[in-house]
Amino acid sequence: MSEFQETELILGNAKFRFTTDAFSGRPSRSKVHAHTNYELFFVWNGKVTIRTESETFIIDKNQAMIIAPTQYHQSFTENNTKKINMYFAFSRTGKQRGCEDTYSEFERVFSRISANILHDASAVGYYLNQFSEISDSECFGKKDRICYILSALTFSLYDSLNRQLPDKEHTAIISKSGRNYSYEIDSLIAQNLTDDIDLDFIANRLCLSPKRVAVIIKSLYGKSFRTVKTEMRIQLAKQLLRETNLTLSQVASRIGYNSARGFLSAFSKTTKMTPGEYRSRSKK
Repeated sequence: MSEFQETELILGNAKFRFTTDAFSGRPSRSKVHAHTNYELFFVWNGKVTIRTESETFIIDKNQAMIIAPTQYHQSFTENNTKKINMYFAFSRTGKQRGCEDTYSEFERVFSRISANILHDASAVGYYLNQFSEISDSECFGKKDRICYILSALTFSLYDSLNRQLPDKEHTAIISKSGRNYSYEIDSLIAQNLTDDIDLDFIANRLCLSPKRVAVIIKSLYGKSFRTVKTEMRIQLAKQLLRETNLTLSQVASRIGYNSARGFLSAFSKTTKMTPGEYRSRSKK
C-alpha cells in the first residue's frame, strides 16, 4: 500500500476524508501525540498497545480501536505485527436532502467516543482487508471500488459504535437545533492552536453568531471559549515540555503565545506548577 493514501467520500450531506498509512511489520513506538482526525487501528496479526492519559488498551488479532480527535495517546507495536492505521474526518457538505440528515447522525455517534475498543470488529476487518487488497492492485474501476468499500466500512463503524452507546441516548448535549457541535469546535480549535482565534472565527466557520457560539460552548464544556482554548494549548505545551528541549519562549511560540510571560501565567494557573517544575517532574 502506498504511503499516506488519501480518499474523499460523500455520504448524503457528509464528506469524509480518509488517510491511510503504509503497512510496516517492524516494531515501533510512537511519541505521545494527538490528532485532529479520528484514528482507526485494526490488527490482523500480532499485538498493539495503546496508552491514553487514563487507560492502557491492548489490541489483539482481529480487534479494532478508534481514537477521537484531541485525545493524547501513545502506541507500541510488536514485531511481525500486521496492522493498518486509518485517519478520517468528516464535515457537512451541501444541504440536507430528503428526510435524512446524514452528517448529524454520524456526528451524533462519533462525537460520543474518546478511545474505544470495537467489540465486534469482524465486519471492520473484512472491509479493511478488501480496501488493502484493492489499494495494492490495478483493477478495473479501482477508485469506485475503494469508495464502495470505504462507504461500507463507515457504516460498519457507525453500527459498531452505535451499539456501544448507553440506552439513554439523549444524555449527549445537543443544541436546540438538534445538532451537536463538539466535534467541529474541538477540530477548529485544535487545528488553529498557534493562531489567536476568537469567537468570531468559530462563528464564521459554523455559520452562527458569536453570541450563539458562546452559549453552545458553555453548554458543551461548562467553560468559556477562552478557557477551553487555553486548556487545549496547555495540553500541547505539556507534550512539548515532556518530549523536547525547547526553551519556554519556543514552547510559548509553538502554542500561540506572544511572550513567555503570558505562557508562564496561563500554565501556572491551569496546572498549579510552573513549566519548569512540570518538565522536571515528567523526566523523573
